[in-house]
Amino acid sequence: MFMFLQSLVIFLFVNIYLNLNGPEKVPLKQEALQWLILGFFVFLVSLTRNIGIICLLAMVLFLLWEKRLRGAIMLVVSYIIFLIPFRIYKAFAWNEGLSQGPDQISEILRKNPYNRAMGTEDFAGMVDRFVINAKGYLSKHFMIGIGLHDPSSADKSGFITLVLVLLFLLAVYFAFRKSKIMLFISVYLAGSIAASFIALHQSWDQMRMMVIFIPMLLLLIVWGIQQLSTNKRYTYAGIVLLIFLVVIFFKTFDQTSDKIKVNRKVLARNIKGNLYYGFTPDWQNYLKMSEWVGKNIPEDKVVASRKPSMSYIYSKGREFYGMFRVPTEAPKELITELEKRTGNLLVFPNTAVNTGWPTNLQWAIKKANVAYVAEGSEIYGVYQFRGPQGNETVQSLFQQKVIPYSTDSLLNRVSHSTQPCFAVSADSLIHTLRVNKVEYVIVASLRANPNVNTGNIINNIQRYLYFVELKYPGILKLVHQIGTDADEPAWLYEINYKLYGL
Repeated sequence: MFMFLQSLVIFLFVNIYLNLNGPEKVPLKQEALQWLILGFFVFLVSLTRNIGIICLLAMVLFLLWEKRLRGAIMLVVSYIIFLIPFRIYKAFAWNEGLSQGPDQISEILRKNPYNRAMGTEDFAGMVDRFVINAKGYLSKHFMIGIGLHDPSSADKSGFITLVLVLLFLLAVYFAFRKSKIMLFISVYLAGSIAASFIALHQSWDQMRMMVIFIPMLLLLIVWGIQQLSTNKRYTYAGIVLLIFLVVIFFKTFDQTSDKIKVNRKVLARNIKGNLYYGFTPDWQNYLKMSEWVGKNIPEDKVVASRKPSMSYIYSKGREFYGMFRVPTEAPKELITELEKRTGNLLVFPNTAVNTGWPTNLQWAIKKANVAYVAEGSEIYGVYQFRGPQGNETVQSLFQQKVIPYSTDSLLNRVSHSTQPCFAVSADSLIHTLRVNKVEYVIVASLRANPNVNTGNIINNIQRYLYFVELKYPGILKLVHQIGTDADEPAWLYEINYKLYGL
């Protein structure tokens, strides 16, 4: 959809630009209508993917370069005409803010999109991200897209990246001299690809991020080489280009043929009714659980899922609550904020709590918990022991030879640690689920490496529920399991808020 809208927007813009530069003067009303239509499709492309907003910026910049201030203003106004009503509608109908810009920017600036505790990137970190992404998306994904890189290989090349950048700059040079249209394409590609390399976290590294630019980038590079070949000194470049294009054709055709053989078999089974054929066992169990939920859990019950869009499809149209990450925080930030409300807090390792202790002591400890801090695989509980009961609990801990210590000691430890550290509040986690009326959660064994079962899984939901269960043991009740324990199973848990009067 994005690639279609992207092409349509560029097509419309180029036609408007050519009309405005034609021999006949375009009436103001006709020009305004053209910009209004273009503004609508620019609005659509920016909704389809956030990076689509670069279309608008590139067009405005190009128009200003061409000294067409009126056209630039008309285009911006046309875009706003559709944007503002849509934002107002979302604010009231979908209960969303008028702008989500600050949240998106803060997410882009994080070192790890799934772990706030790691903090934000500085300038050097953003430069490093840009360079790493450029190397990965250009020398790997772009080259895979044109058939010149083994799709199964993760190899990246700084040399190939540099060559592609130089070929791009060559095309820009000729665009400045010979073609305003190709100059606009250059501006759009440079802005979109650079913004992608800045915004995308290195860990994502997926073809889908680059594929939307491959056709135009290939077109621009080929055009640049063709322009070079028109110089008598570089006529050989035309022969090299022809060989290059023939190789690309046959390589991509070969890759496509291989994919057809695999996907034809999968599609045939799907059409015959086997909707799970072609998926790995982890995905089969997850999707079967989504289907089971659609058939067995009442529609008025909210069910959380790691991949709500896929669950929606296989449950035949049931809405799911998306649970994508554990909302972690930096230990210092969370503990400082807590101590403003609670006063001094105490800490001791979670492993110090013995399940053989009296039940009332274990329950008193869990009730006093306000946060957990993780240092690698080590978990520390942060507690507020207050009043006579709190003093009694502390004395009982001393009797069990557990000596709580200050949060300053813990923060000093994690600040010097070489392992990943983060803090989380179990009460905040359960509160988020409760206010969103989540009563069930699908827990899956989705592979971290989709091609191989290494035992490593995408464990965001597992980690989320681990901290909830740590403070509120028994609050999760297993309702259904699909797949054996050794076969990458999926589970459905019910959250029993009433057990703790929540």
